[in-house]
Amino acid sequence: MTDRTTLIGMLDDLDDGVCLIDGADTIVALNNACARIFGCAPEDAVGHPLAVFGDLSKARVRSVDDDTRLAVFPRRDGNVELESFAYIVSHDLKEPLRAMSVFADALADDYGDALDHTGREYVNYITGGARRMSRMVDDLLEYTRVGRGGLTLQQTSLDDVVRDTLDELAEQVKATAADVTVESVLGDARVDRRVYSHALRHLIRNALAYVDEGTPPAVRIAAGRSGGKVALTVTDNGIGIRSSRHDRIFDVFERFGPRGEYAGSGVGLAIALKAMRLHGGDVTLSSEPGRGSVFRLEVPDGA
Repeated sequence: MTDRTTLIGMLDDLDDGVCLIDGADTIVALNNACARIFGCAPEDAVGHPLAVFGDLSKARVRSVDDDTRLAVFPRRDGNVELESFAYIVSHDLKEPLRAMSVFADALADDYGDALDHTGREYVNYITGGARRMSRMVDDLLEYTRVGRGGLTLQQTSLDDVVRDTLDELAEQVKATAADVTVESVLGDARVDRRVYSHALRHLIRNALAYVDEGTPPAVRIAAGRSGGKVALTVTDNGIGIRSSRHDRIFDVFERFGPRGEYAGSGVGLAIALKAMRLHGGDVTLSSEPGRGSVFRLEVPDGA
């Protein structure tokens, strides 16, 4: 065991996150608390740049020797705790949820004739609740995994990204009778194609889902450069979001509309924001109730 690993092992009982970085700000070792703050397993972080997982400016940094520094990250806010929770316990949650669904289905199949209307309704509540919880756990896992292992940034055709994303969503576009319009030339951006596509997919899914009943979705996708940024814009004709919720809507489990009226768990925008922040960018929003929304995926202009 190396001296560095021994040092980290001595700090494993601390609530604060502690990691060792070399002269290139690459993670050499980290304690369990730091892994929870970063939302990853320790082995997934070692060898990767610290910037992928955390902001060094928010840490207390001390020199250990000429080549190594110790970075201490204080325990952070609820969203980080939520990431840790999802990563650590998701698999333990999935098993009882599967059991609930299986036995509720078995009850309906084997004893359905003996149940009255209220009894069958209760079974449906159980199976529906289990499926919703399972979806929430899956989405939380997806949130914690966005960008894990680092980003591979390269000049990428936004036209190709949009085309491939729409191909993936072709069935949903067809099912909703959506009118999707894409600008003829979107240009390039320096992004991690997989992570960037992840964010775009959630914006388009929301645009297709959050519309008034009986209204076919209309989605327009465009791009532009200004102020040192490249912005891919998704404009919809959906239900809109009141201004007082524009900041909160990017929190995990925040939803556009009332639960039950629209599909989704409220994690998609949190995933999009996390993906853009990993790029050093942001997601911005313009919206009013009843007037649709305009979301912009902004990343630094690397052209």
